[in-house]
Amino acid sequence: MKVVSIKKIKDFLRFYRFAKPYKLGLALILLVSLLTIAISIINPYLLKILIDDAMLQKDMELLVKLLILMVALGLISSAFGFISTYFNGKITGKIMIDIRKAIFNHIIYLPQSYFIKNKIGDIVQKINNEVDNIRDFITSSVLRITKDVLMIVGYIGALCWLNLRLFLLVSITFPLTILVLRYFQPRIKKVLSKIRVKDSEILSFFMEEFSNIKLIQSFNIYQNENLKLSKHLSARFFLGMRRIRLKAVNTSVMGLVFSLTMTLLFSYGGLLIINETLTIGALLAFINYLLYLSDPIKDLQNLYMEIARVSVSMDRLNEIMETPTILDIESSEPFLFKEKLRFQNVNFKYKKTNVLNNLNLTIEKGKCYAIAGSSGNGKSTLINLILRFFEPTEGNIFIDNVLINRINIFDLRENICYISQDNFLFNDSLGNNISVGNLNSTETEIQLASNKVNLNKITKQFNKELSLKVGDKGVNLSGGEKQRIALARAFLKDASILILDEAFSSLDSESEREILLSLKEKFTNSTILIISHRISTIKEVDEIIYINNGIVVEQGKHEELLSNKRHYWNLYKEQLELV
Repeated sequence: MKVVSIKKIKDFLRFYRFAKPYKLGLALILLVSLLTIAISIINPYLLKILIDDAMLQKDMELLVKLLILMVALGLISSAFGFISTYFNGKITGKIMIDIRKAIFNHIIYLPQSYFIKNKIGDIVQKINNEVDNIRDFITSSVLRITKDVLMIVGYIGALCWLNLRLFLLVSITFPLTILVLRYFQPRIKKVLSKIRVKDSEILSFFMEEFSNIKLIQSFNIYQNENLKLSKHLSARFFLGMRRIRLKAVNTSVMGLVFSLTMTLLFSYGGLLIINETLTIGALLAFINYLLYLSDPIKDLQNLYMEIARVSVSMDRLNEIMETPTILDIESSEPFLFKEKLRFQNVNFKYKKTNVLNNLNLTIEKGKCYAIAGSSGNGKSTLINLILRFFEPTEGNIFIDNVLINRINIFDLRENICYISQDNFLFNDSLGNNISVGNLNSTETEIQLASNKVNLNKITKQFNKELSLKVGDKGVNLSGGEKQRIALARAFLKDASILILDEAFSSLDSESEREILLSLKEKFTNSTILIISHRISTIKEVDEIIYINNGIVVEQGKHEELLSNKRHYWNLYKEQLELV
């Protein structure tokens, strides 16, 4: 238990560091809160004087003075309340920005394996909803604890001073409050944790459904998807109702405890007034102090409940923040590629499936290679290992006899231009999507890159400009336009290795040939790796590498591999028959 407690404190401190830059503003809020507490302690005693010494003694002058003082204190308290609310909101908003930026900056450096294991919807839910859950808590928790403790001490001191025996009697009910908290809060936290998980699942479900809307509509599977949603929502509903039941019972039991407290108060307090050992003003002041005392106690109770709720959010965010990023990889060697890239006895296992099996391969600088083979045989895995999206399960990869995992990962990727068939696009303009290849590109350079892939002809034909917003995932563009944008990026980047992973799949053969010739001209001194199923794409390369079952089974030129009449020959024959 002690280890868990220490870890929980560390988890909380991880987020409290975001409040440190705003310590002066928080100190101001604390000061204002202390002055407000002082006023709240004075007010009930002024009520006692007002009743006992002014009203019952019919002292008009004292009555007027007390009323003026109470109004003045009310105005001051209101001003302090405005200052506290304004600065707390301002600081809270800035802290929320800082946390979201920190989490985002951590996420974008996470390895690809993290995004395979975790759903995008769950990640988005964490960076959005969970941050909202903890933002107010970070700024308010310490202030609220300080304020509530001081208020409790002040009010208890006033209660004891008014009548110690009456206070001791009503305090009999205080342990009951603690027992109620200890019983209900762990149960509420457990349900909250389950609710967070279910909310993430529902968000992921919506993101997946909307991403596959064409599939749903084309196969008329509306009812099936509605049934899936109903199951998710029903499970969420029952968890929500369980939480409501726990809170309702908790509130009811606390209400009973409060009723018991007030019964004891009026019973003994009334007896003291009858015996003339307590004044009416003192009893009213006592009641006010007791009512005031309930506010910080309830606030601490709510704070305890918030800790249960927020600790779930912090656990989910800490799961992200504790995941090692590529920044944690110790690799300091600069990227130097003068001779060859070499795979030595490389194995790669995805889950329990062997994708690469003791693969050995040498790729020379300045040559153009095509990597062929049927789907699922390790072609894209080979590329992912070069980019270090994944690490080999066994074996080594060398660049000029330097282990690739010793090369600075940012320097490595800076010298690789990777164009994927997925055509990743931002919801931004055509021009800005092209400039991803080089963020320092001028407008002229972007236009020239556009011309190289004939994107300018297509955009003019359909009255589209480079300033046009492409929409979410390029919804405003055709498949060919998306692919041309991705290819245009290559003309803006200087790299030692150009990787084209099915980068021409949406283009016609003539366009493919023209763009590939332009790319070869630009990357004359670089190594080009082309993954493609098209014979027309790969037959003109310097060397073809055929991968089957995770190993290189053939390597050579187009004519040479055809004469062998093995794997590559079968691929060539299949495509001829399809024509």
